[in-house]
Amino acid sequence: MPIVERPAGEGMLPMPAAELFGAIYIPLAVAAQGIAYTRIFAIGDCQPAAIVLHHLRSSNDRMRAIVGGAIKATSQWLAVAIRREFNVDADRLSHPDMINEVIADARGAGLTVHRVDMSQGAWDDLREVIANGPVSANKRGKKQGLEK
Repeated sequence: MPIVERPAGEGMLPMPAAELFGAIYIPLAVAAQGIAYTRIFAIGDCQPAAIVLHHLRSSNDRMRAIVGGAIKATSQWLAVAIRREFNVDADRLSHPDMINEVIADARGAGLTVHRVDMSQGAWDDLREVIANGPVSANKRGKKQGLEK
């Protein structure tokens, strides 16, 4: 199989953007199952994602494209970034092969577990953000009227 080189960053998503996507689109998946809420507590270990959710805006092109979905979920967000070493259960959930163990532990702690699937529209939104890639400094300046 031949090795195909691609431009740096093409087809990739920075981790903070992926964390932000999960924080926003998981509540939308929950709402699609008929589970109502009025506010969201987004707890994770990614400070950049928490900051974007706190302000509901970003200067980063990819984060800005994703955070637009936040208002679809609710206008009341409390975003919290905790130290990574204290976020063990969330990290366990990022490994699909551990899902049954995590569910068993949650039920053992007396919690009710709901499994939801992301909509095709959510995945399409993410694919679009990935496909568009970062905007170059030259394009950014022209977009914002900053060209010289």
